[in-house]
Amino acid sequence: MIAALFVLALGEITQSARYYEYVSRLAPPGQQGTYMGYSFLPIAIGYLVGGKLGGFLVHYFGEVLHRPEQMWWVVSGIGFATALLMWVYNIVVKPVAAADSSIAD
Repeated sequence: MIAALFVLALGEITQSARYYEYVSRLAPPGQQGTYMGYSFLPIAIGYLVGGKLGGFLVHYFGEVLHRPEQMWWVVSGIGFATALLMWVYNIVVKPVAAADSSIAD
C-alpha cells in the first residue's frame, strides 16, 4: 500500500504541473484563468456523476444480479464511447491554426 501511494504521489507530482503549464500555454493571452478554470470541468463532472453511477452499478450488478464483475462492461463501454466521441469531435471540429496551415501548403 505504501508503494502504491508513493507511485500515485509521484505521478501527481510529475503530471500536475505539466498539465497546468499546457493549459495556460494553450489559452490566448488574457484568457489563461478561464482556460485553467474550465480544465477542472471534467473533474467536476466525474465527481458529480461517478459516485452515483458507481453506487448504482455496484448495487445492481453486485446485490441484484450477484455478478459484480459484469459492471466493468458498463465502465469499459463508457470509456470506449468517450474515446469514440473525442475522435469524432476531432474530425468534425478542425482547429483554426490547423486549417490555416493546410491552406498554405
